[in-house]
Amino acid sequence: MLDLDLGMKSSQLYDVVINFPFLQVLQCVYSVLPSSLRQDVLSHFDCLLLCIKSQFSAVRHMASKAVSACTLANTGQFMNHILEEVVPLLGASHQTSWRQGAIESIYRILC
Repeated sequence: MLDLDLGMKSSQLYDVVINFPFLQVLQCVYSVLPSSLRQDVLSHFDCLLLCIKSQFSAVRHMASKAVSACTLANTGQFMNHILEEVVPLLGASHQTSWRQGAIESIYRILC
């Protein structure tokens, strides 16, 4: 059996394994979801925010793409969360990964 020591706790690895496919699916299907399910996704924005703040660049990248897809399909409601929760991460001087996730999310929304 291959034992990889990636310098992370098993809970962190579990978070990556669980969240990564979810982010890819969300990016692809959000625009065709019924409005009731879109509201469920919006109510779990804090989960997306945790992925944006992840220490893993691949997770931040996929979270940014998912947030961008959701924002394009549901601009008004998602932009409120972006302005209230993502933009303040730009000032997080103590966490480089938080700033990087916020920058990539905002970049993907604007471009």
